[in-house]
Amino acid sequence: PCLLYSLLKEKRQKEAAKQDIRKVRGPDGQPIYLTKENVTKIYGEYEGSKIELFEQLEKSFTKEQRHQMNSAGYAVLSPAQRELIYGPNSPMNDSIALDRMRNVTNDVVHRTVRDTIRFVGAGELRYEVHDGVGKLAPVVSRRQKRQARVLNPLVLQAIVNDPAGASAPLILSPVVLSALINSPAVFGAIVLSPFVFLPLITSPRVLSPIILTPAIGTPIILSPLVLDPFVLSPGVMNPFVLSPFVLTPLILSPQALTPLILSPFVLSPLVGTPNALSPLVLSPFAASPLVYSTPILSALVLSPHFLSPNIHSQGIAFTSVLSPAYLS
Repeated sequence: PCLLYSLLKEKRQKEAAKQDIRKVRGPDGQPIYLTKENVTKIYGEYEGSKIELFEQLEKSFTKEQRHQMNSAGYAVLSPAQRELIYGPNSPMNDSIALDRMRNVTNDVVHRTVRDTIRFVGAGELRYEVHDGVGKLAPVVSRRQKRQARVLNPLVLQAIVNDPAGASAPLILSPVVLSALINSPAVFGAIVLSPFVFLPLITSPRVLSPIILTPAIGTPIILSPLVLDPFVLSPGVMNPFVLSPFVLTPLILSPQALTPLILSPFVLSPLVGTPNALSPLVLSPFAASPLVYSTPILSALVLSPHFLSPNIHSQGIAFTSVLSPAYLS
């Protein structure tokens, strides 16, 4: 609640702006300079009573308050003046605000003003206007925005152009019928948070491991991955399209219907990760061995590979087409 005349005056100005008072013009297009009389005529007795209220407030100023206004830019209202502004006979009646201000001392007001100026200057507070009413609101820091979502499912939500939101770790928070678009993530670990139909589009991820998180219908499109291991995270229908990945192993994470198309990868072994109906097409890879990861009903098409041996991973109904192996 406002104790200061300057802020009360600002509130009056905001309410006037809300009513588009400054846009009032006569029949010939000339601006009308509003007075108490024509405000009452145009907007009614209620708006006119506000002008009368502030005229009474100005007349009630003491010599000390006028000195405060001239030297500091604000003045602390006396209890009687607060009653005038917020009391039951005022058009701006606010009994809750009035009760809060009854025991507020002048020292508290001055300290609050100084602290507010300091917080605004430090970027911790900002002035917001909603529906013509202004108020101070805390600025949410990047660190606060990145607080982990725990037991907080996402359903039918799109995260668009929001790197901070995409970087918030997900824990025990399933994601269903949502989308991640143009929202890069850093340190956005995902743990025990199953995905169902969550496309990732132009949303690269760095240092964002996926652990114990099954995924269904989660295409990864134009979204490179770096240091994003998949651990104990099986998947179905999760195609990678134009999404290269580096240092992103799949460990004990079986896949089905998960093709890699134009998605080269390096230093990303498959360990204990059998895959079915998951061809690699135009996706060269290097230093990415298959260890106990049998491909089933799959193919390697136009995907040369280097230093990537199959270790106990003999394919079943698997074919290689124009995909030479070097030191593999």
